[in-house]
Amino acid sequence: MKEGCREAGETGRLAGVVAAVVVVVTGALTGVTLVVTPQRTAVPVTGGELTVAPREAASPSNRPLPPAKPVSLEIPAIGLATGTLAELGQTARGAMEVPGEGKRAGWYTPGPAPGETGPSLISGHAVYAFAKGVFDRLHEVRSGDVVRVGRADGSTAEFEVYRVEHRPRRAEPATADDYTGASGTGPELRLVTCAATYDRSAGTHTDEVVVSARLS
Repeated sequence: MKEGCREAGETGRLAGVVAAVVVVVTGALTGVTLVVTPQRTAVPVTGGELTVAPREAASPSNRPLPPAKPVSLEIPAIGLATGTLAELGQTARGAMEVPGEGKRAGWYTPGPAPGETGPSLISGHAVYAFAKGVFDRLHEVRSGDVVRVGRADGSTAEFEVYRVEHRPRRAEPATADDYTGASGTGPELRLVTCAATYDRSAGTHTDEVVVSARLS
């Protein structure tokens, strides 16, 4: 017979033994008051009142934000603080539009807004009509610098720069894919501008600056 298991026939014999033991003990303890502490019922740790709700997992600081239009841009490291941002789309050839003013940056509206999942794009001029543009100092930004984007819902999306690229500019008009990289990433931001170097023979700027930042 396995330990802890009893068949029906064992029950009667066991009851008789227990009764005999009770009689002996009772006689031996006549006149003695017995104080018996009832045994505490064990409660499984996985149920009953001992069940403890698991602590809610901490949300990552770079979780996506709800949709909201960007309304301002600030980069303290280079003293940049803009007013409203222009809304940019695509040209008939599928290229990214650029702001029509030198001192105004623009948000590429076909892409995600800053703070949403995926890389959002904000572009501006370093030089416009032979004058300094809004992004004339963008090339001075370094990894670790903070970029803040004010949003129409009153919130601020704060990003941390992790890469600054100075690269040759392609001859053909730039598209969003030239800057966004692989899709499906977390909330990121790309700041794009043509560098100040201008090639008169080609009629365009020869290089560009692309700043990449992650929501912090």
